[in-house]
Amino acid sequence: MTRDEFEDLSGNISADTSALVELAHASPQGAFFRKKLLGEDIRCSLTKLTITETHYILCREVGAEQARSKLASLLDSGLLHVEDPPELATTAGGIKCQRALSLVDCHVLALAQLLDAKALFAHREKELLAEMRKKPFSVQIRFLQDFTP
Repeated sequence: MTRDEFEDLSGNISADTSALVELAHASPQGAFFRKKLLGEDIRCSLTKLTITETHYILCREVGAEQARSKLASLLDSGLLHVEDPPELATTAGGIKCQRALSLVDCHVLALAQLLDAKALFAHREKELLAEMRKKPFSVQIRFLQDFTP
C-alpha cells in the first residue's frame, strides 16, 4: 500500500459493524471516523445487516436501552446512509461462496463493490487478512486502526 493509499479515507465508504461500534463508543478510532464524517470527506453507506449486527453487539456491551439509543443517534445524525440495492444479496452471496468470511463482512464488501466504494473496518480481522492474502479483493479495504494511534 502506498502512502497516498494509506492516507486515503475519502469518497464513498461501506462501513463494517466494527467501525460503527467504534463510532457509537466515541473511541479514538470512532472520534476520527466522526471527524471525517462531519468534514464531509466521506459518504458512509451501511447495509441493514450491519445495523442488525451493530445493535446486538452494543446490546451485549451496554444493554438494550443504551444500544437502541446509541444506534438511533447514529442513524438519525444524517451522517450514515442505509443502502439496499436489489443486487446486494446475490453479490454478497457470491462473495460468501468464494470466501471464508462472515455474512455481514460479505455484505459490507458487496455494498462497496456495488457503490464503487472503499470497505471500512475498524481492525485488521484475521479472517479478512487471510482472505486478502489468498486473493486480493476487487474493492479497496481500509482499517480505522491505520489512521489512529
